[in-house]
Amino acid sequence: MTVSLTQVLSLEDFLKLPNLEDSPAWEYVDGIVIQKPISKTRNSILQKRLLTEVDSQTGDYTALPELRCTFGGQSIVPDIAVIAWHRINLNEVGEPEDDFTEAPDWTIEILSPDQKVIEGVRLTLTAQQIFAWLKVGQARQSQ
Repeated sequence: MTVSLTQVLSLEDFLKLPNLEDSPAWEYVDGIVIQKPISKTRNSILQKRLLTEVDSQTGDYTALPELRCTFGGQSIVPDIAVIAWHRINLNEVGEPEDDFTEAPDWTIEILSPDQKVIEGVRLTLTAQQIFAWLKVGQARQSQ
């Protein structure tokens, strides 16, 4: 189940919320705060397999799970964000900065059968990024 808060907040106020990093993740889309549903076992296994597969295909990109991406006045947490290494800012000691403030190159959302399309999907398309969306089907019954 997705939870949304009807109280309108600014993006700045949203990013200061004390429970922002609680699980499941909170997103900020068009001024509305939305909590994503928690992953189920099949979704988590699929996420792990996709992360491994994407990372094994190229050294130019990295696949990151549940990375907060804040861009265009929105803040989303895709199941998987694929980002070119050269777009990840490094601090003075060469470590990645904690905050990613751009749209990812590729967003992957793993949907449960009863879950609707998450608004973050639309945002990445609006940002003219590459996009993939997977839907996990109903459980199979043995015959």
